[in-house]
Amino acid sequence: MPYQLNRYNRAPLVTVEDGATDQSATSLTFVGKNFAGYGGIQNENFLYLLENFANSSSPSNPIAGQIWYDSNSKKLKFYDPTITDADKWRTTGGSYVSALAPTTTLNTGDFWFDTTAQQLKAWNGSSFTLVGPQAVSGANQTNLESISVKDTDGNSHAVVKAVADGIATFLISKDSFTLDSATNPISGFAHVNQGVTLVNSTDGHTTSNYRFWGTASDSVKLNNRPAADYILNDNALFTTLAAFPNAGITIGAASDIKIFIDETNSNLGTIKNMVSSTLSFKVTNSGNEREPLKLSNYDVIPGATTTYNLGTAVIKWNHIYGATIHADSFVGAMSGVASQADTLSYNSGYRSATDVNTPNTIVARNSSGNFSANIIDATATQAKYADLAEKYDADDLYEPGTVVVFGGNREITVTDIEEDTRVAGVISTNPAYLMNFESEGLAVALRGKVPCKVVGSVKKGDIIVSSTTFGYATASRTNNPLAASIIGKSLEDKFDSDFGIVMVVIT
Repeated sequence: MPYQLNRYNRAPLVTVEDGATDQSATSLTFVGKNFAGYGGIQNENFLYLLENFANSSSPSNPIAGQIWYDSNSKKLKFYDPTITDADKWRTTGGSYVSALAPTTTLNTGDFWFDTTAQQLKAWNGSSFTLVGPQAVSGANQTNLESISVKDTDGNSHAVVKAVADGIATFLISKDSFTLDSATNPISGFAHVNQGVTLVNSTDGHTTSNYRFWGTASDSVKLNNRPAADYILNDNALFTTLAAFPNAGITIGAASDIKIFIDETNSNLGTIKNMVSSTLSFKVTNSGNEREPLKLSNYDVIPGATTTYNLGTAVIKWNHIYGATIHADSFVGAMSGVASQADTLSYNSGYRSATDVNTPNTIVARNSSGNFSANIIDATATQAKYADLAEKYDADDLYEPGTVVVFGGNREITVTDIEEDTRVAGVISTNPAYLMNFESEGLAVALRGKVPCKVVGSVKKGDIIVSSTTFGYATASRTNNPLAASIIGKSLEDKFDSDFGIVMVVIT
């Protein structure tokens, strides 16, 4: 009676007839009942299993999970019928060895040895990642290596060695030492410096063509000379100027200024603006920039009007030549025809100008802009600003609109007392008339309209007094404050409770 063989998962595999053998389903030979000479067949089956079907070609009729020792590649493999490759034998250990990347169903971590590039690669789930060694096709070793080397005292140092086409080009080290060439010879390296050391470097200088290329923010040496050997142009010892050819030098991103020898004009030393018609000469005096001279198109002019002099009272020009000379005044002797002079015609006579109180003279302002007179008979039709102010010495620099009181380290300060009876007024913005204008201090509005800093809501006509906020006023809550505490009355409405500024008439 035939019997049925089932897989380990109990799925039926094959039915073996009585007195017969079957090799249709597997690489083993199954023996049916009453088959003569079954011992040799059974022993061969055990032998095949023991050696895992060792052969250079795969077993015929393999089943899922069957193990085969590939004697050609010396690899132990198992049969996986679920993969899409024509070759369904997968390596159980080691790596795939082939010139082309495997296209079989791969698991993350599977290795492939690329026989073309001679590199080991690992499957990361979507592609192969290089394990090593790093290399360039057709070139010798090209990679970065982390190695340990010894110095001449026998101490070990961890360094990174950069190799390009078999040549060590630079080393990276965290400290400096002399390399023991007998223990670890690296061609072109004797002393390793902290940082990056190029091959063939001696005392910080590379004797071959290996260089750092690109932009460096600084350099220890220039032309193999320490930077300390050079004298900067702002050094007091810098006394020798560089010599340039007649072509000179250009300055500016667009070669704006050129300094050169004009060989076409009697070898005249020349400064030329190459991009515009103006050339400026500037100096610095006590930290302030001055521009005493400007060459613009056809003109020689000062940088500012009525500011600079041509010569001084001590150092004078010998002669000044010109077709027409225009001036506000002339001092000293003058030859030629002048359309104006230092005396002016008045009632068929000429009167000189002076800033002192002298009868029958024309009024002139002195160096401070002042002049003297007995009585000035005139009518003022309007004033530019609205308040009368006087200067008081303040203990700090307060901005216009700040409420101040008498007190503090100086004459005036700020207060945080509501309805303070020491109130002096409000720092003026632009006083119409300023008393004690030559005194030190700040202008305090005593009468008239001024902007005033206030806090809280204010209605037009409210009495304005000092508040609990330094420098700010507020509307009086009592409506009957002491007269000494009143600053003035509001001329504007302010409905919010925030800080702000309203016009106030100082009373």
